[in-house]
Amino acid sequence: NASLGKDAGRNIDRNPVFRRKGYDDDLTPRNDGDYRLTSSSPSVNTGYNRFVLSGFRNRTSTVLLSPLKAQYTAALALDLGSLARIYDDVVDMGAYEYHSNSGFPNVVHEVVIGTYPNVTTVPGAGIHYTESQKNFTMTLTPIEGYSLKYIKVKTNSKRRDEEQGGIRMTHNADGTVT
Repeated sequence: NASLGKDAGRNIDRNPVFRRKGYDDDLTPRNDGDYRLTSSSPSVNTGYNRFVLSGFRNRTSTVLLSPLKAQYTAALALDLGSLARIYDDVVDMGAYEYHSNSGFPNVVHEVVIGTYPNVTTVPGAGIHYTESQKNFTMTLTPIEGYSLKYIKVKTNSKRRDEEQGGIRMTHNADGTVT
């Protein structure tokens, strides 16, 4: 925010396109924020390598020492996620360096469980989170005198909902569905 200081033309005044922001639209903080960059982030390859390659003279000065054979300052060799700080020749802005070849990202998915008549759920109603490629287990228990005839779960994934036939469900002997 240039109104808080000097811009000098190197700020990015756009959405940084993090994997998952750490707050809701009403600015309520979340514990599951993921501030790693995505491939479409304007912060990828827009940092200043000399800060990483040479380090600072001291903690209060921004005057740089001359790079010694383009060696990393030991404290700046890795990003906050312990990956190489410079990838693809130019450092990224921010605490994390985008690595396109880091495999499948652990994307966090929101699972919304509503309230249903005559059924209790474990976990309970609310918003829950699960990472990609991880199982999320929900148990539905009908109240006494009721049974579960069918259940429909929508994942908003065409492949999961239509091509793979939905989600695996187990009807347990005690009348619950998992």
